[in-house]
Amino acid sequence: MTFYNKNMELIENNHSYLYKNLINNDNNYTNRLDNIETIYAKDGEKIVSITYKAMTYRLNSIYRPIEEAIRWSDQFTLQNINTVVSMYGLGNGIFARALLRKMEESHLLIIYEPSYDIFSHVIKNYDLSEILSDKRVVIAVEGANDFSFHITVKSAINITNMKSQIQCIYPNYDKIFAESCITFFNEIKEGLVSNTLNINTTIKLSEKYIQNIFKNLTYLIDSSNLKELKKYTPKEVPAIVVAAGPSVEENIEELKKAKGKAVIFACDRVLDYLLDYGLEPDFTVTIDPVKELIHFSRRDDVNIPLICTMEANNDILSRHIGKKIFCTSNPFLNGIYDLVNKEASEITTSGSVAIVAYTACVELGYKRVILVGQDLAFNGNVSHVGGEINNKGEEANVMVEGIDGSMIKSRVDWKEFVNRYQDLIALNNDIEVIDAKERGARIKGTIVMPLKEAVARYCREIHMENEDLFNIEPIFYRKDIGKIIDYLEGYVPIMNSILDEAESAIRKCNNVIREYERGLSSKKLNEALRKLSKVNKFIEEQSIYPLMDYHITAQTAPQLSEMLILSDDSEDYNLSTFQKSKIIYQATIDTSKFIKQALLETIDNYKEISGN
Repeated sequence: MTFYNKNMELIENNHSYLYKNLINNDNNYTNRLDNIETIYAKDGEKIVSITYKAMTYRLNSIYRPIEEAIRWSDQFTLQNINTVVSMYGLGNGIFARALLRKMEESHLLIIYEPSYDIFSHVIKNYDLSEILSDKRVVIAVEGANDFSFHITVKSAINITNMKSQIQCIYPNYDKIFAESCITFFNEIKEGLVSNTLNINTTIKLSEKYIQNIFKNLTYLIDSSNLKELKKYTPKEVPAIVVAAGPSVEENIEELKKAKGKAVIFACDRVLDYLLDYGLEPDFTVTIDPVKELIHFSRRDDVNIPLICTMEANNDILSRHIGKKIFCTSNPFLNGIYDLVNKEASEITTSGSVAIVAYTACVELGYKRVILVGQDLAFNGNVSHVGGEINNKGEEANVMVEGIDGSMIKSRVDWKEFVNRYQDLIALNNDIEVIDAKERGARIKGTIVMPLKEAVARYCREIHMENEDLFNIEPIFYRKDIGKIIDYLEGYVPIMNSILDEAESAIRKCNNVIREYERGLSSKKLNEALRKLSKVNKFIEEQSIYPLMDYHITAQTAPQLSEMLILSDDSEDYNLSTFQKSKIIYQATIDTSKFIKQALLETIDNYKEISGN
């Protein structure tokens, strides 16, 4: 078998998205070379020589390339757990191979190759099987699957490994392919910003998040979800997602013309503005655990179907009197749906209700989505429809590219929303997204078009009355309340067991910390670690743990961010591990008590509803 056939077989089996794009001739490759060839070093090893922009470069040592790669890899300390290594340049694989031989099983190597010509040459002339078959490796080639690098960086970085990341550059790649190197580091920076925003959101909202979920459980009765809604909504017309950007004002008349010719999804903050102008959307959407009532509606008779997450502000769900359509899934909630042989709906949430509305449209099967009011930038000093001025984050002086190519004033969170939109659009490239605005942030992947033109071109009469939506068959009926109560009551002893296990773990941590002062044998240390591992396994196996983890993370972010960073002094690290673990177990106890109380209150609420 040739190098090419062997390498391509491994790419097909282990890197399917890259494989699909490599065999697609429509790719827009960059950094095209004048020439590339394989030559031999003095020791007989094959090395790569390229000519790029009339300059010739050898990508390896002309003397001993393997020794060079080992020396290069020795500069990186790879002792921490779950470390993410981002590498700029694959070349002929010799440097990546040296890194992999130093890496642990928990590590991840994300390689970004800026030159398709180099990658194409190497897979034809070198054996890359050690790299291509390694499950710890993700490879992105610019112009083919560079989006894989973007997505992997964002998903792989989390609170436990943010501080232990490593970035490295294949020697001279930063000088040869300088522009792509900037892109490489910008992607990593965006991944860190995104993760930091997620952590800050978790810390800020965790308590309210849990409270809302349990309070909103009573709204499951007579509710539906996206899976059921999909049976009712027409797909032959566009979906229009209306956010609360200033540009809504200039589009309100066109939106009214689109009523009955498209399905309109209104974000919570823009709802009252639309109703004030006589436009009743087909759906409204809310997700924020702390969204103020004033940013939903001042009305107490809103019966428009509400698409919402379980963690959305309970005050809003209480104010709303219509059909609720949930889009939340987790193991604990899934167990409730199992009681009636149904599946929960899940969509990826974010800090943006408009993005969730767009994602709901994707899940519902719409092939054309029109965005309205998704400015994601200031209009002068105005931030939202109705002339609202919210200067939150303005001092950061964040600039984004506008739809006309100029740089315009935005915010950190809005810039992140632009990135998230772009990710979702790239992932769902069979869906046409029209951005109907005359100013605001550019969202790559959308078609910028005035709403008037979009309505005239794509919107036509449909036969769907609001009554059709009001009559969506519910998933849960009042007769199911008894089953739900039994299910919830079954979690009370589980929470008690988690409490007992966490308290036992704290006692074990205290014993180890005390004995460290007198000297602790490795046998006793390993025994303590085994017991804690058993406790962790028990807690993490409970289906309610993902809810607990959200709250625990908020309480122990500093400890979690350093938990997997190893010290050169093993005794110091071991002691620190038990000290941090003690804090995390205490947070587990506090969270267990908090959730247990919420469970009991929900059970009482259900009993009151059922009349028991």
